[in-house]
Amino acid sequence: MRSMMGRLLFKCYASAESRHFGARHQSQYVGQHRWAFYESGPDDGHPIIVFHGLATDKTMMLPVCKQLMDRHKLILPDVPPFGEHSVDSSICYDESFYIKALWGFIDSIVPEPNKPVTLMGSSMGGCLAVLLALARPQDVDRLVLFAPAGVMAPEPSPFIKKAQADHSQLLIRDLDTFDSFLSVVFRNPPRLPKLLRWCVAAKFAQEMDRVLKVYADFREMLFDGIRHRLGEISVPTQLLWGTHDDMLDSSTADIFEQAVTDIEVIRLINEGHVMFRENPQATFQEVRRFLR
Repeated sequence: MRSMMGRLLFKCYASAESRHFGARHQSQYVGQHRWAFYESGPDDGHPIIVFHGLATDKTMMLPVCKQLMDRHKLILPDVPPFGEHSVDSSICYDESFYIKALWGFIDSIVPEPNKPVTLMGSSMGGCLAVLLALARPQDVDRLVLFAPAGVMAPEPSPFIKKAQADHSQLLIRDLDTFDSFLSVVFRNPPRLPKLLRWCVAAKFAQEMDRVLKVYADFREMLFDGIRHRLGEISVPTQLLWGTHDDMLDSSTADIFEQAVTDIEVIRLINEGHVMFRENPQATFQEVRRFLR
């Protein structure tokens, strides 16, 4: 009952958020599979595909729309198996799956004359953006990465150390673990009414099987899977990292800076893991300049 109420409340919250940020909810079938996504901006705008992180969904990335919709066509899909996707135990959510599935979605949404596209991603979504750019560099013109996963920090955060030792660190079981998770993701967690937090925590707890499945299939890639391939990135890249990121330590930016030939690294002072939500003005001032 609580998880059902949580899903309903979250759906209402997501609908209000999408209206606030000027995004339209859409869906598209790729083969037999339905993809849900938000879109905003002019149809003839340059396409930017935006990927969210582990355990969240497309709603997390909505601030991108309000900040960039004047000149760009923003497309924010749910990354399988999160959001409006369902988890499929027969699928291995590994690198090859994500490259095939995500490029399949992009190809269905963006006609060939409108390529190459810009790829943007946060945390796990940043790791996925890198993998897609490595797989088809001719179809990607730029990368924008918000604290991407895939490279282990010289000194991993306490959160990552615990996650490596015991994956239960990633699990949301109740209100306390939900609040604890928010305190890692956000430097200043949003002030939500307790009833809403309680219901949404129940929704997340009900969907933890998705996190566990991806964690099992994609774990090695998430922790350090793209480090040895950073030198292969051939497109202009902007990397943004909050210096107070409690999830993925900002020292990881040094590794990107040394390995990627054409990269601009922006260290946002005193910002956390989701700087694009907590300080969108400073974050997207840098992104807009890079995209010009």
